[in-house]
This record gives sequence, C-alpha cells and structure tokens, in this order.
Amino acid sequence: MARKCKCKICGRQLTTDIAYKVTKGKTNNYYCSEEEYKSIEKEKEAMDKCKITIAMILEVPYCTPLITKYINKLNEHYTADEISFAFKKEEKQISRALQKDFRGNDFTKYKYIFTIVENNIYKHSKEYKKQQEDMSRLFEPEVVENIDIINDDTDLGKPRQINNKSDRDISVFLDDDDF
Repeated sequence: MARKCKCKICGRQLTTDIAYKVTKGKTNNYYCSEEEYKSIEKEKEAMDKCKITIAMILEVPYCTPLITKYINKLNEHYTADEISFAFKKEEKQISRALQKDFRGNDFTKYKYIFTIVENNIYKHSKEYKKQQEDMSRLFEPEVVENIDIINDDTDLGKPRQINNKSDRDISVFLDDDDF
C-alpha cells in the first residue's frame, strides 16, 4: 500500500507509487512528474550560470546575499538567461560604475549597478527573445509542401508523339478544330 506524499514544487497530494521520487542523501523528495523535476533543475542550473556571469562582471568571487536579493527581484519578471544577457550588454556601463568611488558602501554600489540593468533589461529581453526565435528558425526543419505538376498527359508511361514537321509550321500550336 502506498503512502501519501506531497509534490515538492506545487504541493499537490500524491501517493508514493504514482509520484516521481528523487533521493538526496537520506531524504526522499517527491514530484508530480519527471518532466516537472527536470524543468526545475534546468532553471536552477540556469540561475547558477547567471550568478557566475554576474559575479565575473561585478569582479567579485561570488554573489553575496545582497546581489542574490537583487537577482531574485529581477527573476520575478525575467528568466535567468535574459538577466545574464542584460548584464553582458551593460558590461561597459557596469565597469564604469565600478570605477566610481562609493566610499566603501557596497549597498549603494550594487543598487546603482542593478538600477542600470533594471532600466535597460526590457529592451535587452526583447532582443534576447528575438535572437532565440531566429536561432530556432535556423535549426527548424524546413517544411516543403507537395506541389502537383500539371501534365497534359494523363498516363505518364505513354510515350510522347514526336512531330517531324518543320519548326516554322504553327499548326503544332493550333487545335484540330482550328483547321
């Protein structure tokens, strides 16, 4: 008999025989489906890459809780890939901002940098989505519609008649009724 369990993501009531089970250490985590689990893992991986990219641009060894707070605020409306793309596009402005003297106050420095990104992320998000759409069109298989060729001959296996009349004779173009 299966026990009751809850989906770790959506909180839906499941039974252990139906739910997708992931064991981490000594604990079992249950999910509605394997696809749901993989999508969450993919999002986590994208966010980790985003944080690494941002840390490199900000010239810090890791993302502090303050930086993570600002990233999560942006992540409410934009994906991790869009956030990374926006930071890469604004890298010159960010490097100029990092050269300014903020008198040792990290809060002011990061607030200033994230405000730069927030003001331009919508534009960069649209550009990123357009690039992704163009890339998907490049790798999408081309659909060719079947076009029927109109033939006068109904039987393709039937040999054509060859006219041995001279090239200057227009009777070839006229129907039998026109004579």
